[in-house]
Amino acid sequence: MTDGNGKDALHEVRRAAFELRDSDRDEAVRVLRRVAAQEGEAAVLAHGALAEIYLDDFGDLDGAEHEFRAVLAAAPGLSAAELGLARTLRLAGRYAESRAHFGRAIAGLSTQLVEARTAIAANAEPAVGAEEAALTLLEAAIERADLLEEAPLNPGEKMIALDESLLDWAEKARLFDAVSEEGENDHSDWQRYVALRARLLALGGETERALTLARTAAANGDVEPVEAIRVESEVLQAAEDLAGAAAAAQRALSMVAVERWEPEEVLRAHALLTGTNDDAGARALMERARGSVTARLVVATGDERERLQDALSRYDSAARQGTTLVTLGKPRSV
Repeated sequence: MTDGNGKDALHEVRRAAFELRDSDRDEAVRVLRRVAAQEGEAAVLAHGALAEIYLDDFGDLDGAEHEFRAVLAAAPGLSAAELGLARTLRLAGRYAESRAHFGRAIAGLSTQLVEARTAIAANAEPAVGAEEAALTLLEAAIERADLLEEAPLNPGEKMIALDESLLDWAEKARLFDAVSEEGENDHSDWQRYVALRARLLALGGETERALTLARTAAANGDVEPVEAIRVESEVLQAAEDLAGAAAAAQRALSMVAVERWEPEEVLRAHALLTGTNDDAGARALMERARGSVTARLVVATGDERERLQDALSRYDSAARQGTTLVTLGKPRSV
């Protein structure tokens, strides 16, 4: 390994963050700690990767906080680190501190979008990642809104406001248009944007606007129709229209072959049906889902068999517990 600014150090960080993290987390941590003890860009990246491992893999909130703060000490205001620290502090129950860091992340991401808007207005190319900044801004705003429901502002506490006109601009500027490596239109960013923006609108009580967004995106070909219907279901759930949410959830499932049903979708639809006292519908849905999984288990092997067994176990649990698997009245996190 060369010094902390060298290509070898950057390579080690990438290897630890993407390869070793999946195969040998302990070794990944050893490599990242070694790089983090140095200086330069690689050290900052190593602190950030360590923070994510501590938070997501180990649930070590103290370790994650230490590493995110190390990143911010070296790169003050870095939005990714501000957001990571906000999430860590929220899990630790330090809500006011968490809201402050969510606000700083929102401010930093907003600045990136302002710069992108200025560049495009001047017929220049915006900095790489403008679309990701918009999507991350939405995630941060949603998480902060959720946090406010958990723990309202303290007396005298102020919040950095979200400028939603930046999101309107990002949508009109078609920031989320993309082409896959095969040269085909890639709708993944649009689907993510629509799901997040609709969720944010729903949290603000703008149900009709959220539904219109999903339907217009589908009509324009920006998202697949089934994805738009899934968003509709979540918006209706946020508006506490559980019957409408259940109907949309069932409609989305009907558009996909039963062998491609995702357990999370099945469980959510089952809980919505149970929550609206449609026990017969809930039973029929679960029987169909279980039947498909059971039939495929006969010939499945390896990872596929393990995945199917997990799905079957979750379905059995849902049949026993009903709506306890889902907090009805609120959509899932996105």
